[in-house]
Amino acid sequence: MPLITFAGRTYQASSQRPLLETLLSHRLTVPHSCRSGYCHSCLMKVEKGKVPACSQQSLNIDKVQQGYFLACLCRPEQDMEISLAKRDTVPGIITGKTRLTSTLIALDIAPRHPVDYQPGQLITLWTTDSPPSASQPSGRSNNSNELARPCYLASLAEQDKPLTVHIQRRANDQFSQWAHDCTQIGQKISISDVRGTKIYQNLSSNNLIVVQDGCLAPILPLLRKLYASSATTRKSVQLILQVDHKDNLYGMTLINRLAQQQPDFTVQVCCGLQGKKQLETILGKSGSSSELPDSRLIISGYQDFIKQYTQQVQMDILLLPYS
Repeated sequence: MPLITFAGRTYQASSQRPLLETLLSHRLTVPHSCRSGYCHSCLMKVEKGKVPACSQQSLNIDKVQQGYFLACLCRPEQDMEISLAKRDTVPGIITGKTRLTSTLIALDIAPRHPVDYQPGQLITLWTTDSPPSASQPSGRSNNSNELARPCYLASLAEQDKPLTVHIQRRANDQFSQWAHDCTQIGQKISISDVRGTKIYQNLSSNNLIVVQDGCLAPILPLLRKLYASSATTRKSVQLILQVDHKDNLYGMTLINRLAQQQPDFTVQVCCGLQGKKQLETILGKSGSSSELPDSRLIISGYQDFIKQYTQQVQMDILLLPYS
């Protein structure tokens, strides 16, 4: 079995298992999100050895030549020494903190330099702060005092000065604990890695958008951009929000206003256990009607949710996976 040296320690890996999973199993959490080569959050660099070509197939030629690879796609075939990817960061300051639900907050961040991004893209947030008396976390980078997390942007670059991200509190996750309990207005933070699909450019004529509880961030700027002008190219959007409880709904002022103003935009809330069954029925029928040509499913949620609700879908799928 190949041996992987990372941060001065050596770990046994497997050619049958993605390297990212090996690192996670040893509590050496690196920034990651989709685990499928989509978001590039798990970008790493090989210092010695050779990585499989499949782990570099979505990278540009410069990064390939410099030895960068995606840990989620790498099934190591030989011994390697690896490191976290060097990154260019932009310093920023937290300028706003809003509680959206009992488990979800929005952070507004003013970057020192402009950040170019589109709906559906994400950034990685970095901080050297830590929650008090916390043990080795999920969400901690290899620097023992550094926390990192890929976060989808909920702001719209054309209209908003600050960058806005939504962060869900999750059990045993130190980054979300820090974001909820320790952040304050005026606090410094670093930003890097604008990545992800620009979903506005990938819309079809008929779009079914499914959002898991707490994962609305990349969809809000998409809706704002799509309906910002009456001259917008005609596109049909059906938005389905899956929530465990109606208290978890947020962003509804914008969504309800659009539903009233735009004839091609509809919204449906699937709540609780019965709502999950409704969602299964809707997706089971999706793409089967010849009345909806050029149709696409855009699904925003965590890995298990995406896997569960896309297995029987017959239409084109665009994923917005959360970590």
